[in-house]
Amino acid sequence: MFESADLDHKIDKAAFKKEEPKLREALLNAQYDLLRERKFATLILIAGVEGAGKGETVNLLNEWMDPRHVEVTGFPLPTDEELDRRVELCRELVKERGASLEVEAAAEGMTLTV
Repeated sequence: MFESADLDHKIDKAAFKKEEPKLREALLNAQYDLLRERKFATLILIAGVEGAGKGETVNLLNEWMDPRHVEVTGFPLPTDEELDRRVELCRELVKERGASLEVEAAAEGMTLTV
């Protein structure tokens, strides 16, 4: 699914500032193309630890895109029952693959070691 993602790609601030107007226009055009063609829905999931800049990223996307066609939903911290279910699902997946699993679950997230 992420074959084209280049996670190590970085540019300096000066280069970004130079390219920013073109990037903003391309993102907005892509949004309108998706709306017009209606071939598939798009989901952008932004997750991270507290203070990682999730809100800033959402605000930037709303600034760059047409917010009339963007729906933002925040999710509360998972309950203990939800965390337990996630752990159980992870255990099942790992067992299917014949590996071992250590899980540290906390209200702010989960750490999995396979």
